[in-house]
Amino acid sequence: MHKTVLYLFHHGQVGKDALDADLELMEKLLSESSTDAKDGRFRFSFDLPDTATLAQAAVDEEHPEPGERNTTQMCVPRPGERIMVLKEPWLLLILNKLKTMEIRRAAAEPGKTWLACEGRVYGAAKISSCVQITHEEFEATRAQHQHLGNMPPYTKIYALKLQDIIRLDAPVPYYRLPATAPWMVFRAGPGEKRIRGSKRKRALPEEDAALQIQDTLLDGTTSGTRMASPARKDDE
Repeated sequence: MHKTVLYLFHHGQVGKDALDADLELMEKLLSESSTDAKDGRFRFSFDLPDTATLAQAAVDEEHPEPGERNTTQMCVPRPGERIMVLKEPWLLLILNKLKTMEIRRAAAEPGKTWLACEGRVYGAAKISSCVQITHEEFEATRAQHQHLGNMPPYTKIYALKLQDIIRLDAPVPYYRLPATAPWMVFRAGPGEKRIRGSKRKRALPEEDAALQIQDTLLDGTTSGTRMASPARKDDE
């Protein structure tokens, strides 16, 4: 199912050179364009690719130069491993290495994470750092996070720097609950338990809250106190 989104490209906010590396792929998404002469903004309207289109983009991607992609560390997700849930446009930019910073309203633990959209894992990345940023820093890093509008009006904004980005040869489906959450853990089916390493830090209240709800629903257990569902959807 296709959804339509509208991007407003302001002069000077996104450099042309940053898009040239993947111009052919992005042109496939553009369906029409118009210019608002009054305020000097270019308006692009295009359909987002569905999961099948995104998977085909992975197959059609050029083979990387030797040593560019790390194929020995991460082959397929394992039960219990962390998944960052993204919307399709952001996932596409990350997999093509045009977006190297993710903006979130809550802190995330540095380390490996899988990248997914709509119940399928398409790649992986390493969160090298997670820092709270100011409005000035948000503006200065637009080329990295690729946000075109104003800074999100959250109390705190965190920048997650991404590196060692890889794309899987084929997407891997995972079991997900109907509720939308910015973080998930990999499970092939509802019967699998969540695995958390003994040394894993519990520094992610947003992630932990979502995972606790998943465990409760998957195990079929209830408690006397109703657990609040995380209201925060994926920030992007």
